[in-house]
Amino acid sequence: MEAPLNYILSAKGTVIGSAAEIALAPVGDLTQIHFLAPCDLQAVKACGVTFASSMIERVIEEQAAGDPQKAEAIRARIAAVIGENLRDIRAGSAEAAEAKKALIAEGLWSQYLEVGIGPDAEVFSKAQTLSSVGTGADVGLHPMSKWNNPEPEIVLAINSKGKIVGATLGNDVNLRDVEGRSALLLSKAKDNNASCSIGPFIRLFDATYSLDDVRCAELNLRVEGLDGYILYGHSLSAFAHIYSLYFAHFEGGFEHLQSSQKQRYIHLV
Repeated sequence: MEAPLNYILSAKGTVIGSAAEIALAPVGDLTQIHFLAPCDLQAVKACGVTFASSMIERVIEEQAAGDPQKAEAIRARIAAVIGENLRDIRAGSAEAAEAKKALIAEGLWSQYLEVGIGPDAEVFSKAQTLSSVGTGADVGLHPMSKWNNPEPEIVLAINSKGKIVGATLGNDVNLRDVEGRSALLLSKAKDNNASCSIGPFIRLFDATYSLDDVRCAELNLRVEGLDGYILYGHSLSAFAHIYSLYFAHFEGGFEHLQSSQKQRYIHLV
């Protein structure tokens, strides 16, 4: 569709309730109206390792082989070195190539660093067609996982010609203990039942809201565990690689979270 905004502005709809009322509908109550994901016939794609912090976390996962008990010690040993050296390097630049040579010489090079500062981004399938869940729905955690976390992200709506036409919010649920065992298990760690939450709406770009607004957006995260545990997170948006996929995720920098609790309440503002 060439002009989705014009189509929406001219569309004739039926009022089924206020957004506030729908958002408050109890989860699982089939007599109530609930939000569906605002994407339907498109597979959801994601771009990984788009922040220096997330790149470091991927290296830590790799070194820990999916064992959360080893992660803290490994983080303390390598995070400072990698972070200081790589934080300001532009992916694919001559400086990145020189950094790669230096890290290889030090025995610190990783496949995650390759996609973090190399010329090509990591792009993978996050969710199949019609498999995303909407705002307020329970997200899915595979029962075999003991080390997992929510990943609040800004989700870009991109048409078939590679043009970004809007943005929404998403939760890229991740099984860290699975991904950490091998990068070849990425799909098993990322693409599971109800492991992709998107919505509630796509904010189409217009004269009052554009990609520049997305670039300076702030994400606030609140996780309420069933045991009473409450966690808060905050992140500024940033971009690394942008690809011509219908949906591309950009990580919100909360990969350090560790929780085996069911991520029932994920509030993104």
